[in-house]
Amino acid sequence: KDDGVQWKGLLPGVQLPYKKQAQQVKKDIIPELLNQEFLWDADYHSYTSWRKRIEALPRLNAYFPRTPALASDYFHSGRRLLRGAIPHPQRVRNVLRPFSFPLNWELYQNESNVQEQTKDERKFKGIGSADQQTFFQINLQNLKYEAKARLGDRDIVEGLTKLEFVESLMEEHLSGRQSAAEAPIFAERSGEDILEYLERVTQVWLFKNKYYDYVISEVVNQNEKSAILLDLRTQLKIAQGRYREGKISLDTLNKMKKDLRDFALGKLKKLESTGETGDIIAKRVRDFRFKFDEADFKARVDNSPLYRRDNDPDFLKSEGDVSKFLDLKRRRAEATLCKVRIIYKLYEGQKLTPTESKYLQTWRQQLKKSDIFDIPQVMLPPATTSKTIGQLSQNDDKFFSQFANVDLTSFDKFALNDLVFEWANFFDQNVVSRVELGFKAEQVRRDWELDFELPIDSLYATKEAKLVCEELDELIWRKEAILDNDTQESIIEMFQMGRGGSLSDRKWLPSDLQSLRDFMSTANLYERRLEFLRDWFLAKNAEVLNRPVMPIPDEYIKSDNELAKILPESGRTARIKEAVKRFFKKEYDQVTASELNLFVENIGGRLYILKKYIPLPLKYAIAGVLDHPNIDELDRNKLLAFLHLFEVEVKVKSSELLAAEPIRLEGEKVQETTLPPREVLQERLRVASTPFVPQIALKLWSAT
Repeated sequence: KDDGVQWKGLLPGVQLPYKKQAQQVKKDIIPELLNQEFLWDADYHSYTSWRKRIEALPRLNAYFPRTPALASDYFHSGRRLLRGAIPHPQRVRNVLRPFSFPLNWELYQNESNVQEQTKDERKFKGIGSADQQTFFQINLQNLKYEAKARLGDRDIVEGLTKLEFVESLMEEHLSGRQSAAEAPIFAERSGEDILEYLERVTQVWLFKNKYYDYVISEVVNQNEKSAILLDLRTQLKIAQGRYREGKISLDTLNKMKKDLRDFALGKLKKLESTGETGDIIAKRVRDFRFKFDEADFKARVDNSPLYRRDNDPDFLKSEGDVSKFLDLKRRRAEATLCKVRIIYKLYEGQKLTPTESKYLQTWRQQLKKSDIFDIPQVMLPPATTSKTIGQLSQNDDKFFSQFANVDLTSFDKFALNDLVFEWANFFDQNVVSRVELGFKAEQVRRDWELDFELPIDSLYATKEAKLVCEELDELIWRKEAILDNDTQESIIEMFQMGRGGSLSDRKWLPSDLQSLRDFMSTANLYERRLEFLRDWFLAKNAEVLNRPVMPIPDEYIKSDNELAKILPESGRTARIKEAVKRFFKKEYDQVTASELNLFVENIGGRLYILKKYIPLPLKYAIAGVLDHPNIDELDRNKLLAFLHLFEVEVKVKSSELLAAEPIRLEGEKVQETTLPPREVLQERLRVASTPFVPQIALKLWSAT
C-alpha cells in the first residue's frame, strides 16, 4: 500500500494498480452487464431440437443462415457486428419487410403497393406443414439474431429500461403469483437443449484463446527454425570465405561444416522437443512461412467446454433433473432482467419508478437476511409468469417491431416467459451474482466495523479491460491487412511477368500498370481487397488475351480510369437496361426504391427453382437491380444473400474492356485503424480496470 496504491485491477495474468481515489472513477458499466459470449456467437441456431425442427420444414431449409456464411469481422459499439443473411443495418426504414420468418416471399406475391401495406395486413400465413409452435421458435431465433446485428451495446441495455413488461414482472414477483384462467403456451424446449447450448457457446472463447496460442507458438517456432538455418548459412559462408583466402585447409573446412551442421541440428531437435529458444530469440528473421495444420490444431485443443453442468449451482440445486433445471432457468431469466435493470439505473443515477423502488427495497431486505449460500435464491420467483405475448403493451410491441424479421402479433397465447428467457441471454448473470456478493461483503464490513475492504478477487475483476485489449488486437490486425507500398510493388512485379512479348503488349503495359495501381488504391479501402484483386487479375488477363495483335491508336492506349471516360456505353450496360425495362415496364432510371424492394422480396424465394436454368434476361435484370442507384442498401444486401444461399451466378461473361465493365467493389470498408497513443490506451485500461462492483454494492446498500 505504498504511496496509496493497491493492486486490485485484474486482467488475465496481469494486475493493474489503481490509486485509492481512482475508485471514484465512473467507468462504463455496459460492457460488464452484457453477455459477451452470447453476443459473439455467430450461429443462427441456439438449440439442437429447434434446429432440427426448423430445418425439417419443406422448401425452407435453405432459407436459414449457416454458420460458415457468418463472420465477426469488425468492432461495432465495442463489439463485433455479425454479417450473414440478415441485411447489414446501416439504416432503418419504414417499408415492407418479411415478418413471420426469414425471406418469406409468399407474403408479397399479390401485393401491388408496398408503401400502403399495414402491419395488421401482414398477418401470419402458414407455409408448408409448419405449425404455430415452429414459427414461434423461428421468431425468437430471429429476434436474437437480428438484435445482435441491429442494436449496439448501449441500445440493448437502455432498451431494457424502457420495456414495460419488465416492470410488470417486478409487480408479479412482489405480489405473488396469480393462477391464470388459461395456461400460456410455452415454446417446446428441454433442459438438455439449454445445457448443450451453454457448453457450446462458451467454446467460442476457448477456441479463440487456443487458436491464438497455437498460431503464436507455431509462428515463433517456425521463426526460430528459420533463424537457426539463417545462422547456419551465414557461418558456412564465413568458413568458405576463409578457405578461399587460404586461411584454413580443406580438411579444416569440412570439419567446420560438420560441426556447424551438428550444432544447428542439435538446436532444431531441442526446439522440437522442448520449445526452448535459448539465445536465438534475438536473431529474428523478417520472412517465414506458416502453414495452418487443422488436424494438429484440433489435436492440441481441449474440446471440453468452459461451462460444466456439474459446476452450475442451478443444475446442482435441480439434483440433475433437466426438467427442474429448465424451470429454474426460466425463473432465473425473469429475475435477471429485473435486477440488471435496477443495477444499471442505480449506477447511472437514473430515477427509479415506484415499482422499481419497492423491488429494490425488498431485494435489499432479503439480501440482508439471507445466508451467503442462499444469495442465488434471493428474489427468485416461485413460478414462471403466467403472462402471454398478447399482453405486451403498445410500447413493447413497437420495440420488437423494429426488427425486420420478427412478428409477434400471431402468438397472443404464447408465454411471455419464452420472450424473457431469450432476451435475458443478452445479459451476464454472473455480474448480478457479483453485485449481490458485494452487497453481502459490505454488510459484513459494516457489521464488524472493518476499516478495509474484504479481499474478494471477484469483486474487483472487470471484463472491459480484456475487451479493450481485444479491440487493440483488432485494430492492429486491420492495419496490417492493408496493402502497403512494398506489397503493392511486389504485386506489380508479379503482374509484369511474361508481359511485353509483342509490340502491342509493350505499348499497353505502362497503361495496364497504371490501371493496377489505381485499382489497388481503391480496393485497398475495402476489407475484401484480395478477393477484388484476384477478380481484377482474371478480368485483365482475359482482356489482354482478347486484344488484337495489331497497331492500336495512341488515344485508346490509356489506363482503365482514363479509358472509361471516353468509351461509349458498353453493350452489356445497354442489355442490362433493356432487361430492367422489360421486367419493370419503365425506363431504367425511373424505377423506384419501392419497386426494387418488391422485386427483391419476390425473386428471392424463387431462386431455388431457377438456379439451374436461370434465363439470361433475368441474369441481366438482377445485375441491373444490384447496380441500380435507387436500390436501398438493405435490399441489395438481402439479394446478395439470396444469391449466396442458392449459389446463383449472375455474372455475365463479356469480352469487353475491363474499363467498360469494371470490378464491382462492395462490402465493408476499412474501419478506423489508427492506433491510439500510448497515454490514451493506458488511461483507457486504467479506467476499464477500475472496480465497479463495490460502487454498485454501496449504491445498493445506501439507496433510498
